[in-house]
Amino acid sequence: MMETLVGSLTTRLNQLASNLWWTWEPEVIGIFRDLDPDLWRQVNHNPVALLAALPPEQLVRRAVETVLDTRIN
Repeated sequence: MMETLVGSLTTRLNQLASNLWWTWEPEVIGIFRDLDPDLWRQVNHNPVALLAALPPEQLVRRAVETVLDTRIN
């Protein structure tokens, strides 16, 4: 079940990250920033690098904590 959740989240987040639309949408920028604010700064606000560096367990935990599912649907 966790693999399915991680796969679904990763797919949707990668779709957002690969669309330059995120660069001028503060709400989408906030989604990436909220996953890991420190890492977001470390990767120079690069969502692709953020997703590559974020461990799956942390992605799931932060997705639950930030109600991510309702923010990216």
